[in-house]
Amino acid sequence: MIDLHPLVTHFPIVLFFVYAIFEIMAKYKPEYDKLTFGFLIAGLVFALLSVLTGNLAHQIYQENTIGGGVGIAEAIEIHENLATYTLFYYLGVLVLKFYFAVKKKIEKKFRLLIIILAILGLILVVYTGLYGGILVFQNGIGVSL
Repeated sequence: MIDLHPLVTHFPIVLFFVYAIFEIMAKYKPEYDKLTFGFLIAGLVFALLSVLTGNLAHQIYQENTIGGGVGIAEAIEIHENLATYTLFYYLGVLVLKFYFAVKKKIEKKFRLLIIILAILGLILVVYTGLYGGILVFQNGIGVSL
């Protein structure tokens, strides 16, 4: 069975970074605000796919592996948790953005809050990717030889 996780996992990374950039740009050009919704929603869709395919890959790994290296289970758990936190974090950002849009409260302080949240979310994205990289490049998870 083909492992779909590596095929979809980079899309949310890029989309969340582009989302944060456009969120900053929307401060100066409000017409970009509509684009931020698109990037954020697309990032969430691919993040969900990434979490689901990652969970499937983990299940397949557990079924086909006896034991495992030192710290691999912990690294997988951290990676899974960070990915899930990232998904729910950005879902919360979307709900907040939607609330502000419906209430028409895109004032400076609210826009600044959304920008800060968009940038802070990138910390979760980076750490999730860091642990994913550790799993692949240091432990060889998902690598066929």
